[in-house]
Amino acid sequence: MIVDLTSQILAEKENKTLNKPFRTPGGPKKFSVYVKNEKGNVVKVNFGDPNMEIKRDDPDRRRSFRARHNCSDPGPKTKARYWSCKMWEAKKSVTDYIKGEWNGNDLFNHNDLLTINPSLAFADEEDTEIDDGCGCGGCGCESQAAHNMSKYSFNNPGEAMKMARKLGFDKVHTHKQGDDTVFMPGPSHEALMKKLEQSKANDEEIDMIEAQVAKSIDQLMELQIMMRDMPQDTDFEGWVQSKITKISDYVNSVHGYLKYYDSSDASFYEMSEEEYKEVTTIEDVFAARPGPKSAAQTPSKPSERKKGSSKNKPGSAGSKGGKITFSEKVLTSLKEKVKNHNSKNKKKITLGQLKKVYRRGAGAFSQSHRPGMTRGGWAMARVNMFLKMKRGGKVKDSYRKADGDI
Repeated sequence: MIVDLTSQILAEKENKTLNKPFRTPGGPKKFSVYVKNEKGNVVKVNFGDPNMEIKRDDPDRRRSFRARHNCSDPGPKTKARYWSCKMWEAKKSVTDYIKGEWNGNDLFNHNDLLTINPSLAFADEEDTEIDDGCGCGGCGCESQAAHNMSKYSFNNPGEAMKMARKLGFDKVHTHKQGDDTVFMPGPSHEALMKKLEQSKANDEEIDMIEAQVAKSIDQLMELQIMMRDMPQDTDFEGWVQSKITKISDYVNSVHGYLKYYDSSDASFYEMSEEEYKEVTTIEDVFAARPGPKSAAQTPSKPSERKKGSSKNKPGSAGSKGGKITFSEKVLTSLKEKVKNHNSKNKKKITLGQLKKVYRRGAGAFSQSHRPGMTRGGWAMARVNMFLKMKRGGKVKDSYRKADGDI
């Protein structure tokens, strides 16, 4: 009699790799963990603010964090709050593993988990937001002292919504202020604080940039006058020519970026720093350099150009981006590439990584591509270059810089 142990082997692999948090240097959060959801599917949960330190050894900070996030009832394992609360528990001993619980301290190696259970590479990512009352998720509430928060605290949601719209939000949230609960603009306290900090920093940065640009314009005009007075056959030193070329390169790059500015709502159309990388190919980044242009730097036809996606949020292809949705045909192709790569290479990849690279390539098609290529073909070519880089193959430094953050 032949006994099929396949299901038993797969179950053992799952048990060895689920509920074991690991660091994620490439984001979108500080840590991730594979768990089973209510449908029995394995999903990847991301948690922990990558910009915040974990100071759970301080009893007051630990008590404050656990109170803000209602850690006495952390919710299911498929939510970031559950794992953040575990992380902010007082340290446990390794004997907690015997009980089947993570001790909140020891972390695992992602590559090792993928080696044990290759199917983890295809796990979907769950929502990374902490969904309890405050919602600040490590927002740095201490920074409220730098702002007059009474301007953003209201006794009713209607007034809070008016302020939310002024700040560019379409939602409000509740927040504890002492013993009172108030309504505040934004989907979470973290989002509000980031908006206020960004607004303050933007005001300072704009003033500084305007001063720098004004100074440069004065110097360039003076430089132009001086050059007009020089003989036509003047032989400039090589380093002078090089500096002038760089001036042109830098101005072209910034000018190209600012073209995406939308004055109607004082914002850049899906153009944060990460979004700029997303919609720009390697050839486009270096298109301003001197010399003949490559055929791969050809812009697509106006009718073929796209801005943004109806399925995926702005920033989803950035290093800290979230969930990305594609057609079944594209997903099947990307899954096959993940499977083939992981079966032959020690350095593993995930489906989520290839999704980001593919979307960057698809977005870049509008700005720069090789004639004869389709948007999908251009995106898949970028995926293939990424895989070559991960295999240790020789690729240009420009390619490494473009997608090395994933």
